[in-house]
Amino acid sequence: MKKWAIGVDLGGTKIEVANVDESGKVIDR
Repeated sequence: MKKWAIGVDLGGTKIEVANVDESGKVIDR
């Protein structure tokens, strides 16, 4: 299953806030 991390880039450091699976549903880390 593919996962995408949704996060913010601050000064080149990615802070991950959530993962979503391929259906677009948010999954807990």
